Amino acid sequence: MSAPTSTKVTRGFTLVETMVATALLVIVMSGVTGLYVAHRNARVAEELSQTVEAQLRLGMDKLLFRLRNAPYGVPWGEDLTVWVTWTSSLIVSGSSPPVATNPNITAGADASTPDTVSVAGCSSKPVASLAADTVANATAYTVDNGAEFDSSSRSVIMINDSEPFKIVSTSGNTINVDHNPDETEDPGPTGVSKIYRIGTPICRVGVVTYSVDTATSTLREDLNNGAGAQVIVDGITNMKIATDTTGTAPKYTITLTARASATDPLTTTVAQRSLTSIATARINN
Repeated sequence: MSAPTSTKVTRGFTLVETMVATALLVIVMSGVTGLYVAHRNARVAEELSQTVEAQLRLGMDKLLFRLRNAPYGVPWGEDLTVWVTWTSSLIVSGSSPPVATNPNITAGADASTPDTVSVAGCSSKPVASLAADTVANATAYTVDNGAEFDSSSRSVIMINDSEPFKIVSTSGNTINVDHNPDETEDPGPTGVSKIYRIGTPICRVGVVTYSVDTATSTLREDLNNGAGAQVIVDGITNMKIATDTTGTAPKYTITLTARASATDPLTTTVAQRSLTSIATARINN
């Protein structure tokens, strides 16, 4: 008769042990999940804040550049309604007879209504240069790129950062100019005052209008060339500009306001920021 074989019994987890382990796992995972959510919300909030700051700085850089260079290339002390004839954006609202100012700031109805500003100024880089020497008092001269000029929206130029002219007609690379289109106010020579050598740079005056579309929260730029206002910065909700004429040069205090494109998960509100800078206009001599 053989001896009985012993059987080893393997003991599993009891129901209580399983429930305790599950509860501990839930507690640990809840903590990990909460940490992940908090980290994600902080990251989203930071990204929204950085985006708003970037939008404000982009819009401010454009406005500062334009306002600082507002007088550059524009006839100083002249009747701008005679020089800038392709747009009325520089005309002071309600003035009779029409009076133009540069820049022209149209204030909003209240603090929450954006201002609008139109600025005339010369291109930051030359658009053409003289293709031949000029003589004193000449009213026609040759340029290397006549396609950059016409007698309508591209008709005010400055030669060598010194003399403004109004183009009265063009023919190929020959442009005919008037140095003094408003002769009734200031009789004088109509041609260049001195000799300019071949290669002398020429910049062209343009008029830019900046406005805020509150319906779409965008800063818009209108080059007044028929294309209309184009979006240049998203998220902008307000623009206010204050003028200080004390001192030797006008100063413009610009305040831009922007809002985030989504709700901040930390505050459950839509983040809004403002940025204020001062532009001091360069002086024409």
